[in-house]
Amino acid sequence: MSMMTVTAPRVEAATGTRLVEVVVPVHNEQRVLAESVRRLHSYLARTFPYGFRITIADNASTDGTWGIAAELERELPCVRAVRLDRKGRGRALRKVWSESDADVVSYMDVDLSTDLDAFFPLVAPLLSGHSDLAIGSRLSRSSNVTRGPKRELISRAYNLLLRSLMGARFSDAQCGFKAARTQVAQALLPVVEDQEWFFDTELLLLAESRGLRIHEVPVDWVDTGGWSFVVLSRTDFVPWLPWVVLGLTAVAVPGLLAGASGRKPGGGQVGTGMIEYLKSHQGGATWLVAVDSAQSASSIILSTGEAVIAMGGFTGSDPAMTVAELEEYVSGGQLKYILIGGGDGPRGTDSSVTEWVKANGTLVDASDYGGTDSGGQSLYRLG
Repeated sequence: MSMMTVTAPRVEAATGTRLVEVVVPVHNEQRVLAESVRRLHSYLARTFPYGFRITIADNASTDGTWGIAAELERELPCVRAVRLDRKGRGRALRKVWSESDADVVSYMDVDLSTDLDAFFPLVAPLLSGHSDLAIGSRLSRSSNVTRGPKRELISRAYNLLLRSLMGARFSDAQCGFKAARTQVAQALLPVVEDQEWFFDTELLLLAESRGLRIHEVPVDWVDTGGWSFVVLSRTDFVPWLPWVVLGLTAVAVPGLLAGASGRKPGGGQVGTGMIEYLKSHQGGATWLVAVDSAQSASSIILSTGEAVIAMGGFTGSDPAMTVAELEEYVSGGQLKYILIGGGDGPRGTDSSVTEWVKANGTLVDASDYGGTDSGGQSLYRLG
């Protein structure tokens, strides 16, 4: 993926020990950007009890949006700007969320259609650990929504389609007001395919299929007229017809989504026997295990909540682990196990790392963890 980013140094929030990152994706929004970001910043500075960072993610704007974003970065504390050279809300969220060091990542539409008083109820269950993701819902009985009949009809029809054909249990997939624990978001992102409008839907369906807890917040919402669903073309929608046809089957069958994108079907699946073995043998190590597969790392993080090293990285911009770093982690007792052989990360793992592991590690017999299939991967004990 080709993209250019311009970022400020890490901005520290002024208050609180926890950090929440709020992403505002924009494309040609010079008319409303400055007013909306100043309003959001003022609201959070006055009312939000934790640290915050507002990130303006400019999706290849061709008007004055980027200049305004850069000026806001200079003007307001805890605001930064990131520029991508391709359009797509999902692409912007993937970029910022995958690199975030916040405790919780979130996003909201630049028009601030959703009442900001819902923001703390949105992120509070994530900061407490009660939930994994949170979404604003305009379709809850206690929501107060003002919008035209066409938009209301299409929104309800779309969400009804998700529930009836895909088995979705969440009520509103497309409200531009969502958040997730950063660890969870970064584990899910490697297996999310879409970069644009359907990013939210795919993320939520994948989260539900993995048993993650999705918290819903009724919101007050006012249509500002900036919505563009009705102008989606047939070519925009046709690639997503398989989601409608396959629906719940695609999410429920392990590896089907990964296989559809050219990855090895079933690759990255880690058995429960191996996971239990790793947890019982972790001791005082910082990381439960290191893996050369982003999909394996995601699977383990989501099922255990433990820290896992993805040696090839989760995104194309992540640095791959070196032999020197691996030796340091092992000698310092920070890492005791490594899983190799299923490398499907963005750039895979350096062959020298694999060679070092085979030369210095001890292969764990599959019978030690119940002979559970690990998708052709091999577990090594280090140190």
